[in-house]
Amino acid sequence: MIFDIAFPAGMYGIWMSINPAIQIDAVFIIAILTVMGYSINDTIIIFDRVRENYMAKAEQYQSGALSIADLYETSLRQTMRRSLGTSFTTFIVVAAMRVFGTGALKLFAFTLGMGVISGSFSSIFFAAPLAYLFSHVSTTQKK
Repeated sequence: MIFDIAFPAGMYGIWMSINPAIQIDAVFIIAILTVMGYSINDTIIIFDRVRENYMAKAEQYQSGALSIADLYETSLRQTMRRSLGTSFTTFIVVAAMRVFGTGALKLFAFTLGMGVISGSFSSIFFAAPLAYLFSHVSTTQKK
Protein backbone atom coordinates (compact mmCIF):
# COMPACT_ATOMS: atom_id res chain seq x y z
CA MET A 1 0.00 0.00 0.00
CA ILE A 2 2.92 2.34 0.68
CA PHE A 3 4.14 2.01 -2.92
CA ASP A 4 0.60 2.53 -4.23
CA ILE A 5 0.46 5.91 -2.51
CA ALA A 6 4.11 6.95 -2.75
CA PHE A 7 4.35 6.64 -6.54
CA PRO A 8 1.40 8.87 -7.48
CA ALA A 9 2.24 11.30 -4.66
CA GLY A 10 5.85 11.48 -5.87
CA MET A 11 4.79 12.04 -9.47
CA TYR A 12 2.38 14.75 -8.29
CA GLY A 13 5.23 16.32 -6.33
CA ILE A 14 7.44 16.34 -9.43
CA TRP A 15 4.60 17.96 -11.35
CA MET A 16 4.25 20.54 -8.55
CA SER A 17 7.94 21.40 -8.84
CA ILE A 18 7.53 21.97 -12.58
CA ASN A 19 4.30 23.98 -12.27
CA PRO A 20 4.10 26.00 -9.02
CA ALA A 21 0.39 26.74 -9.60
CA ILE A 22 -0.46 23.12 -8.72
CA GLN A 23 -1.09 22.53 -5.03
CA ILE A 24 -2.14 19.70 -2.78
CA ASP A 25 -5.87 20.11 -2.30
CA ALA A 26 -9.05 18.10 -1.81
CA VAL A 27 -8.86 16.74 -5.36
CA PHE A 28 -5.44 15.24 -4.63
CA ILE A 29 -6.68 13.66 -1.39
CA ILE A 30 -9.72 12.20 -3.18
CA ALA A 31 -7.48 10.78 -5.91
CA ILE A 32 -5.17 9.17 -3.35
CA LEU A 33 -8.12 7.62 -1.50
CA THR A 34 -9.49 6.33 -4.80
CA VAL A 35 -6.11 4.80 -5.61
CA MET A 36 -6.06 3.09 -2.21
CA GLY A 37 -9.47 1.54 -2.81
CA TYR A 38 -8.57 0.50 -6.34
CA SER A 39 -5.34 -1.13 -5.22
CA ILE A 40 -6.91 -2.94 -2.28
CA ASN A 41 -9.61 -4.32 -4.57
CA ASP A 42 -7.05 -5.55 -7.10
CA THR A 43 -4.99 -7.23 -4.39
CA ILE A 44 -8.05 -8.86 -2.82
CA ILE A 45 -9.00 -10.38 -6.18
CA ILE A 46 -5.60 -12.06 -6.42
CA PHE A 47 -5.68 -13.29 -2.83
CA ASP A 48 -9.24 -14.53 -3.26
CA ARG A 49 -8.14 -16.62 -6.24
CA VAL A 50 -5.34 -18.11 -4.13
CA ARG A 51 -7.90 -19.00 -1.48
CA GLU A 52 -10.27 -20.53 -4.04
CA ASN A 53 -7.50 -22.61 -5.59
CA TYR A 54 -6.34 -23.73 -2.17
CA MET A 55 -9.85 -24.85 -1.23
CA ALA A 56 -10.31 -26.64 -4.55
CA LYS A 57 -6.95 -28.40 -4.38
CA ALA A 58 -6.50 -28.77 -0.63
CA GLU A 59 -6.00 -32.53 -0.83
CA GLN A 60 -3.27 -32.19 -3.46
CA TYR A 61 -1.56 -29.48 -1.42
CA GLN A 62 -1.68 -31.46 1.82
CA SER A 63 -0.44 -34.65 0.16
CA GLY A 64 2.53 -32.80 -1.30
CA ALA A 65 1.48 -33.22 -4.94
CA LEU A 66 1.02 -29.45 -5.22
CA SER A 67 3.51 -27.01 -3.75
CA ILE A 68 2.62 -23.61 -2.39
CA ALA A 69 4.69 -22.05 -5.20
CA ASP A 70 2.54 -23.86 -7.77
CA LEU A 71 -0.59 -22.69 -5.99
CA TYR A 72 0.47 -19.03 -6.10
CA GLU A 73 1.76 -19.27 -9.67
CA THR A 74 -1.48 -20.83 -10.90
CA SER A 75 -3.57 -18.26 -9.07
CA LEU A 76 -1.53 -15.35 -10.36
CA ARG A 77 -1.69 -16.60 -13.93
CA GLN A 78 -5.47 -16.97 -13.66
CA THR A 79 -5.95 -13.40 -12.45
CA MET A 80 -3.20 -11.68 -14.47
CA ARG A 81 -5.28 -11.16 -17.60
CA ARG A 82 -8.23 -9.86 -15.60
CA SER A 83 -6.10 -7.49 -13.53
CA LEU A 84 -4.24 -6.13 -16.53
CA GLY A 85 -7.46 -5.84 -18.54
CA THR A 86 -9.19 -3.93 -15.77
CA SER A 87 -6.20 -1.65 -15.33
CA PHE A 88 -5.93 -1.03 -19.06
CA THR A 89 -9.59 -0.09 -19.48
CA THR A 90 -9.47 2.10 -16.38
CA PHE A 91 -6.35 3.78 -17.71
CA ILE A 92 -8.07 4.50 -21.04
CA VAL A 93 -10.89 6.29 -19.22
CA VAL A 94 -8.41 8.17 -17.03
CA ALA A 95 -6.42 9.21 -20.13
CA ALA A 96 -9.64 10.51 -21.73
CA MET A 97 -10.38 12.46 -18.55
CA ARG A 98 -6.87 13.91 -18.68
CA VAL A 99 -7.11 14.89 -22.36
CA PHE A 100 -10.67 16.21 -22.43
CA GLY A 101 -11.03 17.39 -18.84
CA THR A 102 -10.31 20.81 -17.44
CA GLY A 103 -8.83 22.15 -14.23
CA ALA A 104 -9.38 19.90 -11.26
CA LEU A 105 -10.40 16.95 -13.42
CA LYS A 106 -6.98 16.95 -15.10
CA LEU A 107 -5.25 16.90 -11.71
CA PHE A 108 -7.50 14.08 -10.54
CA ALA A 109 -6.92 12.10 -13.73
CA PHE A 110 -3.15 12.52 -13.50
CA THR A 111 -2.99 11.27 -9.93
CA LEU A 112 -5.45 8.48 -10.59
CA GLY A 113 -3.54 7.38 -13.70
CA MET A 114 -0.29 7.13 -11.76
CA GLY A 115 -2.17 5.24 -9.05
CA VAL A 116 -3.66 2.74 -11.51
CA ILE A 117 -0.19 1.99 -12.82
CA SER A 118 1.35 1.61 -9.36
CA GLY A 119 -1.64 -0.31 -7.97
CA SER A 120 -1.59 -2.88 -10.75
CA PHE A 121 2.15 -3.25 -10.52
CA SER A 122 2.17 -3.71 -6.77
CA SER A 123 -0.75 -6.16 -6.71
CA ILE A 124 0.88 -8.44 -9.26
CA PHE A 125 4.57 -8.01 -8.49
CA PHE A 126 4.63 -7.13 -4.77
CA ALA A 127 1.55 -8.42 -2.97
CA ALA A 128 1.39 -11.95 -4.35
CA PRO A 129 5.14 -12.66 -4.02
CA LEU A 130 5.18 -11.26 -0.48
CA ALA A 131 2.18 -13.39 0.46
CA TYR A 132 3.99 -16.41 -0.98
CA LEU A 133 7.13 -15.61 1.02
CA PHE A 134 5.14 -15.17 4.22
CA SER A 135 3.22 -18.40 3.66
CA HIS A 136 6.39 -20.25 2.68
CA VAL A 137 8.16 -19.08 5.82
CA SER A 138 5.21 -20.08 7.99
CA THR A 139 5.00 -23.57 6.42
CA THR A 140 8.75 -24.18 6.77
CA GLN A 141 8.66 -23.11 10.40
CA LYS A 142 5.87 -25.62 11.12
CA LYS A 143 7.99 -28.51 9.85
